[in-house]
Order: sequence, then C-alpha cells, then structure tokens
Amino acid sequence: MFECFNNWIKEDRDKPILTLMESLRRMMMLRFHEKCEEIEKLQDSVSSYARERLNENEKEGRKLQVIHGMGEHYETLDNFNNKVIVNLNEKTCDCKMWEISVIPCKHAAAVFCFNRQFAHESVDWYYSKEAFKLTYSGCINPVPEEHLWLELVEEEIIEPPKKHPKVGRPKNNRRREPDEEPARAKFPRDVPTVVV
Repeated sequence: MFECFNNWIKEDRDKPILTLMESLRRMMMLRFHEKCEEIEKLQDSVSSYARERLNENEKEGRKLQVIHGMGEHYETLDNFNNKVIVNLNEKTCDCKMWEISVIPCKHAAAVFCFNRQFAHESVDWYYSKEAFKLTYSGCINPVPEEHLWLELVEEEIIEPPKKHPKVGRPKNNRRREPDEEPARAKFPRDVPTVVV
C-alpha cells in the first residue's frame, strides 16, 4: 500500500508540506468524484473489482470437473487430478482463497456453475454496490484561497502556548534504559599523574 501511495504522489512528494497537503486534497476530491460517477453508472449488484475477479474465477472454473459428495460438500478435479474440496454451506475451500478474498474462488465458481447457481450471490457484502456507495459517501469540499479566509471567519490571533520553566536544575544527561551500560566518564579520574 505504501508503494502504491508513493507512486500516486510521486510528482508532489518533494514539495513543501502545505503544497503537498493541498495537492493531496485535490487528488482525493477528484478521486471521490470519479468513484461516485462510477457507482452511478454501475448496473451490477457487486463492485467492478469483484465482478472482474469473479469472471476470471468462473473462466478458470470451467476447466474443472465437479463431483458432488454428501450435502454441501463437493470435490473438484483439474487436468492433473489434483482434488480440492469445497463446502458451499460454510463458504470454505481447501485452496483458502475463498476465505481470504471473500470472493468465490475458481473451485467454488465451478461448483456454482455445476449447480446452475449464480456465484455473485455468495460474494461478501463488502464488495456489494451498497458498501461501495458507503465508502465514497463522504465528501471533500473545495477550499477557498487564503486571502478570502478572513471574510469567512472572525479574525483571531492565535498565540503560541506559553512556556513554563520547570522547577529544579535542568538535566543534561539522558535517562538510560535499565539494560543499558552506564555512561563513561569523559576524562578518567583514576589515571596517576607523572611527576618529572
């Protein structure tokens, strides 16, 4: 995530902090607007990311053979006879991808196709259109130029906090941790003096 964020702000990364923050605000404002437009155009019950992943898994799942066990247990076989067990009731798969991504994996998609059911109905609520809309329901408003701020708020001079001197002699040495060695003296005191 850090790498993605750094790549996103790479042009503004070396600017002064206020310029950087203003640029980030604009970028976020634009992103929220784009995502809200994308949500309005979305005709699906799941997000575009979930639909893309689900389509890939369904395409891969068509290559698998499905054998129905008892109840909600299914066995899937690939071309190399590698078997993976899927439980539709518990929404689990031996490959663990369904549990990790909460989007049906290729094995689960194969089972849904075998049962003539829709896999998108088992996608977690977090990938639904409602959750997508809630994510971008907030807004980032434009900020007017600084010289116009005084018209919007009453002018109040904010002073820096008062500095209260601490009682006692100030400490020059830092406090050491209990497992640290004690500080060495700058000039050894037990060195014998040589008389000439």
